[in-house]
Formats: sequence, C-alpha cells, structure tokens
Amino acid sequence: MRRKARPVPIMADCSPTPGRPADSWDRGLSMLFAIICTDKPGALETRMATRAQHLAYLQAYQERIREAGPLLGPDGRPSGSMLLVDVEDRAAAEGFAASDPYAKADVFESVVIRAFRPVFRDGALVE
Repeated sequence: MRRKARPVPIMADCSPTPGRPADSWDRGLSMLFAIICTDKPGALETRMATRAQHLAYLQAYQERIREAGPLLGPDGRPSGSMLLVDVEDRAAAEGFAASDPYAKADVFESVVIRAFRPVFRDGALVE
C-alpha cells in the first residue's frame, strides 16, 4: 500500500533582494531564486525511480533554469537538489518547486527558497 504524500515544508526567505526595487515583481520583471531541497533519509530509490520524470519537467522549463543539479552526500550519492530559476516572483518559485516530480513523489524532507542576486558570473563581476 502506498503512503499518502505529506506536504513538504517550504521555507521561503521573505526578505527583499538588495538593490532591486520593492515593486519590481509587480512590473513583470523576473528574479533569480535558489531552490535548495534536502532528501528524506532513504529516498534514493524513489529519487532514481522518478529521475526521468524530473528531467522531463526541467526540460519543459529549460528557458527558466539557470543551473540545476543534485547535491551530493559524503558518499557521493545524490542527497538533495539545487536549482537556480529565473521566475516572476516568489510564488512562481514556490509553484515550480511544488510541481517538481521529486516533490510530488515525496522525496524531499525540506525545501528552502531564497531570492538570489549574482555578483560573479562566468568569472566576471556582474554587480
């Protein structure tokens, strides 16, 4: 019998992004958000079984994804995910995280979403 998935707590950092106008979300500008997910203990089998759906999901939104990949544990195996997404606002980042097949398969113990402002990109100062 399959367990019913419990909602993953999403902890959003609600502080404004320094240097960005407070009303920028309302004007339709996009922002970068880091989505940091930690797997539940023992979730590797579920993660691997869901990987194809997860990758298809990411490919469907590839124009919004700046970086993405697994976080690795001390043993070198995936133990979480980190995504850097370019979306309209925090609500869009939360929706993106909640719709990920890994989240729907109950892989994550926690999900943290924080606004991100790059300072260096490709070895160059961009501030």
